[in-house]
Amino acid sequence: MCSGSLTFSLAHLLRCFLTANRAPEAVGERAMLEYLKIEYMCAREFARLICRDSRYLGLTVSMYGRTLNSPTRAQMLRAAYCLARLIDDVLDGDIIIPGDPEVYVFYLMHQAKAGMIAGRNLPSRLGRFVFENINRFGRNSEIPAEYLHVLVESMLIDRRRARKKLLLSDRQLHTHLVKTLEAAHNAALCISNARARAPDIPHLIRAQASLYTLRDLKTDISRGLVNIPEDVVTLARDQGCNSLSYDALFSTSAVKKWIADEFAFGRGHLEAAGHQLAAIKDRRTSMIVRPLHRGLKHLARRLPPVLGVDISVNLIPVE
Repeated sequence: MCSGSLTFSLAHLLRCFLTANRAPEAVGERAMLEYLKIEYMCAREFARLICRDSRYLGLTVSMYGRTLNSPTRAQMLRAAYCLARLIDDVLDGDIIIPGDPEVYVFYLMHQAKAGMIAGRNLPSRLGRFVFENINRFGRNSEIPAEYLHVLVESMLIDRRRARKKLLLSDRQLHTHLVKTLEAAHNAALCISNARARAPDIPHLIRAQASLYTLRDLKTDISRGLVNIPEDVVTLARDQGCNSLSYDALFSTSAVKKWIADEFAFGRGHLEAAGHQLAAIKDRRTSMIVRPLHRGLKHLARRLPPVLGVDISVNLIPVE
């Protein structure tokens, strides 16, 4: 399905969404026009993502199904997600822009901190909307924009790692992945007015760190980003690996064992996350984290054949 027809379908979904939910809190023709402009930009972005990978279809339906008792909160959640996705794709090279992607994103975030994002392209327009409004959704002294800055800084770190072919130790890699995911979760939970924050869902985050890494391993390595611990790569080189390509790394027993162990570790945290999330009573928190948990369970079933991992492997116990 082409992007144009998908955008039309999403626009129809948006009309249904607006019919079923009350208007934005800020009433008025100008406010509604701005609301619809942002929704159109988000619809285009979700259409682009679905055209690239059908797994984004479920996410899109979920994003438009979350009213959070507040259309403006729901819209901010969609807009912030689309902005983060756009920035990540610019840095990965999936979206081509004039000049150096790293410089572009650094300058965009510098403008965001200064409170004056210029430009008329999609990242600039969405960024202007998000950073001008997101801090309205913080609770007490919380500043949700800071979570987005941490998230984008993690993306920039990955860009530099890929460019320089830098490897991290197991501990450094784990810390980096968890920090990235914590920032994303905190932003979503804060915007949604949920009670929980990342420290309340550690098993879900650790399961994501492992399973998402394995899911994206081949694509990331093709871009120069090697999310395999340095000591494992060193052992792989001792076993005859002569490059940092996926095929060369995967041909070694060291990397195969690490993949199996990482999968078992992720499944262990996924199992623990199920018990942890079942105890959550806050509806807004559940609306954010439970769909993610369901998606991870599906991913855990789908990954073994792709990675060549035995599904019968025992879970690694977690605390």
